[in-house]
Amino acid sequence: MKNKANLIDYNILSSYMGKFLTLIVTLLVLGITISALIGGGRDASGEVLTIGIALEEPLEQAISRYEHLSNLIGSQTRQAVEVVPYSSPRETPDLYIVSLNKYLEIHKAVDLVPLFSVSDSRLDRDAAIIITADPPGEIDYGSIPASRVAFTDSISLNGFLVQLEMLESGGFRVPDRLGGLCFEGSAMHSARVIFGVQWGTYTLGACLMSDLLFFIGRGLLNWSEIRVVARAEALPETIIAVPREKVEYFTPVLEAVNGILASDNPPFREEPAVVTMPAGVERLAPVDDTQIERARELVVRAAARF
Repeated sequence: MKNKANLIDYNILSSYMGKFLTLIVTLLVLGITISALIGGGRDASGEVLTIGIALEEPLEQAISRYEHLSNLIGSQTRQAVEVVPYSSPRETPDLYIVSLNKYLEIHKAVDLVPLFSVSDSRLDRDAAIIITADPPGEIDYGSIPASRVAFTDSISLNGFLVQLEMLESGGFRVPDRLGGLCFEGSAMHSARVIFGVQWGTYTLGACLMSDLLFFIGRGLLNWSEIRVVARAEALPETIIAVPREKVEYFTPVLEAVNGILASDNPPFREEPAVVTMPAGVERLAPVDDTQIERARELVVRAAARF
């Protein structure tokens, strides 16, 4: 009887162990399946795709602004993405998000292919403008001293170089030295330029139309105080580019972005408010080679002059 009881206990134990092992295997398979679904089939090699950023703003702010885009790139390439600061041609990120000025500099050492330009405003077509608070009438640019004209930053295209070309064509006398010009802001912010013109500190100011509309839209000034005396199409301040040998690798990203931009009802089109916003897919546009060439000419001309 004792042997029979032991046999029964052994059979019961074996039954429980079999069920337990079956449960373990089931959970393991389920875990692997869920992991694959969550990971989206990403490359298991452990390689990380690096995005090099060099913009006229703090790195943390730039990473935050491009988080949406970084996530899209990661999902389309099926790789983990790391955003790193870019500072030297010796560094070789897989993708570059850089100012147009920096792109022109890097392109001398690295064969880059621009994929998209980035707009920092919700205006479909922004403009580089010259503003004044003077009453309507003909402006004699040649009689205005350099100290009465405010620009944003010496490295800015749309807050300096584009407007400088317009001013010079109107007769403005450009100083021989960069120090002879007034720079009152940064490439990202032109508030001091705009309000300097409003308060009468400057006769003329260089800024973006979107910046001016930002302050007008918030009731901080109105059209009776400021008028636009000259404008030109704004150049893209930011370029997204990849090394030529990696263009094919980013084809899924190109197709995904172009598909969203071409949609009849894209999810990001909101009211036509003019604000600076995170640069997701909605801020991207095809690269216009003529704009890049024009920027190159302006930068080369300024470098030779100053």
